Amino acid sequence: MIGKGMLECAVVTPDRTLFQATAGKVIVAGYDDGEIGFLPGHAAYIGTLGTGVARIESESGTVRFGIYGGFVQVERNQVTLLCSRAERPEDVTEESIAADRQHLAELSTGSDEGYAESQRLALRIRVREKLRQK
Repeated sequence: MIGKGMLECAVVTPDRTLFQATAGKVIVAGYDDGEIGFLPGHAAYIGTLGTGVARIESESGTVRFGIYGGFVQVERNQVTLLCSRAERPEDVTEESIAADRQHLAELSTGSDEGYAESQRLALRIRVREKLRQK
């Protein structure tokens, strides 16, 4: 049973559930620049997730996740983030960011596909750097 003034929140990827707990507020990256927040009592909602840092204010403090696309569904004080890919701050290392930077440097941006991949990778690097910040 969800406590009064609380949301039941889950962060789910195709291969696992990363988080499931009650929360007072959930803020996610929207598909088009910007963020969207959900509080208890929010109207039913289905939307597309962008790439960014999701913040979930739970009873034990704020929990953050890097999210990389997917969908968000809100219904009856339940917020579900169905993420194409998501990671916790502890999953991100300086080495993984350095590997992303190296890959970005090696990408050829002469084609539409190469340019699009370089933009996705640059955004992932920014998200991962934000996750590493305390």
